[in-house]
Amino acid sequence: MRKTITALILGLLLVANPILAQEKTEAFLVDEFGPIACGDGMARIDLFFTYIQNNEESTGLVIIRSPKDNFRYPLSIESLLYGEIEFHKDDDKLDIDLSDLKVIRIEDAERTETSYWIVPKGASLPEEASDTPHFSLELPDGTKPFKFLTNDYSGPCNWGGTNIHFQEMLNANPLATGNLVIADENQKAFQEKKGELLSALSGIDPARLRFFFVKSKIPYVEYWIVPKKAD
Repeated sequence: MRKTITALILGLLLVANPILAQEKTEAFLVDEFGPIACGDGMARIDLFFTYIQNNEESTGLVIIRSPKDNFRYPLSIESLLYGEIEFHKDDDKLDIDLSDLKVIRIEDAERTETSYWIVPKGASLPEEASDTPHFSLELPDGTKPFKFLTNDYSGPCNWGGTNIHFQEMLNANPLATGNLVIADENQKAFQEKKGELLSALSGIDPARLRFFFVKSKIPYVEYWIVPKKAD
């Protein structure tokens, strides 16, 4: 149902916005926004993907600016991008994959903002894409253990990239460990999910990962980051 509605909306946008089908020789801004609800974020991503589809041989550029202490904002934008790519994987009208996108995170003390750009083949990146410093996921000393993500998939929004981001956080904080709470019906399901996660998180030394079982009729996984305690 959602795909049908999305297709109708995007069809109207194509008629109302001839720029979607125009050839471009320079990078151009498609959209810019601050913190938003995930439903609005998905709609903006779908329109962005439509721009990419209608500008052949172009790359979609995502620039995410955020203060150093707000690592969740850039990761949430990326998570929606991953989720929408997965959602549309069988959709001929929005057949986008990661090779069509370039994502840049920029540390910015004053702004929490995302911009979507289309970069035609051979065009230069916009000037702000080379701004520094780029965003670091290194946690400050004294950070307490915290729940990083939960992949319960509840709610109306498509989230993705959970294992990618969890692995990235652990790689950025090599002294931290990761706790994974697996909720499922029985030990057999727990062990199967544990094996899947070890494979998905193959870039992390298994010795840095701890797994916990919680009996539940509704399966989910909680991802926890446990920084090293201060000496």
